[in-house]
Amino acid sequence: MGISWDKAKADFQEYLKQVEQGNVEYLYNPELATNQNINMKAGA
Repeated sequence: MGISWDKAKADFQEYLKQVEQGNVEYLYNPELATNQNINMKAGA
């Protein structure tokens, strides 16, 4: 497929370092998920 496994591994390891340092952007707001669950329970 033309994907460099070594480069992908190095990129992932760099990403893990960023996560360990707390420099990660979340794709969603966990509070929204919590609020949604509360709203679902209230409507049940």
